[in-house]
Amino acid sequence: MSQICNRFRKIRESKNMTITAVAAAIDEKRQRLQDIEAGKQKIPEDIIVKYIEYFDINANWLLTGEGEMLKIKSVEPQTLGLDSKRLTLAIETVEEGLHSTRRTMDPDKKAELIMAVYDLFKDQTPDVKQSLLRLVQSVAA
Repeated sequence: MSQICNRFRKIRESKNMTITAVAAAIDEKRQRLQDIEAGKQKIPEDIIVKYIEYFDINANWLLTGEGEMLKIKSVEPQTLGLDSKRLTLAIETVEEGLHSTRRTMDPDKKAELIMAVYDLFKDQTPDVKQSLLRLVQSVAA
C-alpha cells in the first residue's frame, strides 16, 4: 500500500469515521474510497481536494507526508488573553538572548521560556528587560 493511501486511512481513522461515513460526507462511492485506501486505485484530484476541504487538512502532508496533518490555525494573542506588546517583548528578549549566546533551543522549551519571560515582564522598564535578557542568556549558556 502506498504512503498516500496510508495517509487517507489515517485521516479517516483520526476522525473515528468509517469509509461509509466518509463516502456520505464527501458524496463519493464507498467502494471508490475503499479501493483508494487499499491502493487499488489511483487517487483522483477531486478526491484529494474533497479530503483537504472536508477534513481541513494540510495538503502538503496529504501529498508528501511532510508537515502536520492538520492545518495550523493562527491564533491572535488577544484570543488567549495575552498582551501582544508584552508577548512581543518576551519573544524579542528570548530571541536576543539565544542569538547573543549562539544557542538554539527545543521549540517546546523555548515556548515555556517565552511564557516565563512574559510573566516576568509585568514592568516593562529597560532595567527589567536587561535583567530578563541576562536570565535568558544564562539559561541558554
